[in-house]
Amino acid sequence: MWATVTCMSTSVLFAPLCLSLAISVRKADLRNRADAAAICDIRAPTQFVVEDGTTGFMGQKVKFDPETAHARRVEARLGTAIRDNATVLIATDDSAAAVAVVGTADLIPIAAGRGRRSTAPDLPRRLLLRNLWVAESRRRQGIARQLMTAVETETVKQGVSLISLEVDRTNVPAITLYRDLGFEEIEESPNLPKWMQGMLPPLVLGKWLE
Repeated sequence: MWATVTCMSTSVLFAPLCLSLAISVRKADLRNRADAAAICDIRAPTQFVVEDGTTGFMGQKVKFDPETAHARRVEARLGTAIRDNATVLIATDDSAAAVAVVGTADLIPIAAGRGRRSTAPDLPRRLLLRNLWVAESRRRQGIARQLMTAVETETVKQGVSLISLEVDRTNVPAITLYRDLGFEEIEESPNLPKWMQGMLPPLVLGKWLE
C-alpha cells in the first residue's frame, strides 16, 4: 500500500492544501468480493450484460441469486479490465467502515510495436493508463496525483519503463496534470485542414521512467 496523502482543495488548480484526510492507494484484488463490488459501484457497464434488477422480457424485473448477481455485475463493469489483464489501482477512504473507492487507475500491458496510427513510432513494451478517475466530490484534493505516483511505482515494479495514455484534446485540466507530471506527446498528431481540427483523435502521451 502506498503512503496516505492528506489534502483539501483550494482555489488553485493542482495546488492542494493538506489536512488530515485518510486516503490511501493500493492494488485491487478483483477476485476479492469487497474490492470488486466497491469498484462496480462507481463504474458504468462497459458491455451489455443482463444484471439483477434490470427489466427483462415482457417488462419483468430480472432477479438472480446473490452469487449470480455479483458475477454478472463484475462481468458488465470489470469484464474488459479482467480480459485485458489490467492492474487496477484504487484510492480508498480509510475512514469509511467498508471499502469506499474514491479513485481508480487501470494499467493495461501492451506489447512492443507501433501505436494504433500508421504514423506511430515503434515503442517498447509499455503499460497503457486507462480509467484514471476521481470521485467528483473528492477532486482537487491531490488524489489524482497520488494515483499517478502509484501508477509509476507499479510500472517500475513490473519492469516496464514507459507509461502511455490517450486523452481528449478538449480535456485541458487532465492534459495540464499529465504534462506537469512529465508526460509528452509520443505520437504525432495528424496534419488535418483547419476545418477538420474538431475531428482530431485523442492526444497520445507517454512518460519514460528511469
